Amino acid sequence: MITRISQKILFIFIILMILIQTVFSQNEENIMKEAFDRFSKSPFSSIYSTGGAFYSGDDVDQMPMLINYYMNGTSKYLKAVDGLFGSAIMDAQVIRNQMTLNIAEEDAPIKDNFNNFYLEAPIMRFPKVYADILDYKFIDLDKTIVSSNITLGNNWHTLKIEYRDRIDTIVFSASTYRIRNMSIAFMNNLVDITLGSYTTVNNIPYPKEFIIKSSSDKRELRYNITNVLIGNGAKREAGKLGW
Repeated sequence: MITRISQKILFIFIILMILIQTVFSQNEENIMKEAFDRFSKSPFSSIYSTGGAFYSGDDVDQMPMLINYYMNGTSKYLKAVDGLFGSAIMDAQVIRNQMTLNIAEEDAPIKDNFNNFYLEAPIMRFPKVYADILDYKFIDLDKTIVSSNITLGNNWHTLKIEYRDRIDTIVFSASTYRIRNMSIAFMNNLVDITLGSYTTVNNIPYPKEFIIKSSSDKRELRYNITNVLIGNGAKREAGKLGW
């Protein structure tokens, strides 16, 4: 009698474990799908942002910069100037993924496919990543995704995406999907991007602070957005810069 009861309890336990595992797997799959839906495209058709940044590295401590960024459909524009002297540091435009980049150190513009363009400095290795983040986009479907997996937590979920040239890790809120942190691992380098306080743009949460740190070369960029606009307001401000 005891043996039969024990077998029955064991059978019920196994069934419960299978059901729990099935429910957990389905929940994991649903959250993964929702994360891809939210993070692989910008919630804005156009967005303009401006703010101040401080760069540390290369024997430079807290170099101030002023940054303007504008995205309109498949076009992106970014301008950075010296916060003290007003001289141009860089001026970039991307039209249908074709980039034209003007930087102070180069006599002629650099032209390349934006998807494939990268810089030597680890902290700025993938410029497209930063442009996408300013669009509030975190998954690049233009690149081949080798694998992806998600780890669920009580308050924060962790999504890991492996591309051919890097591995991105995204930490986001379990309740609101607001992103707290993103890291980029490539070769022997790790770049950590922390999204600080948020504002709201057309009822959509949008980060006001970005702290970018590179572990390999100890560089750091802190960017605080002071103004962000969408739609006609974005087009109007961008037009003042000739964009």
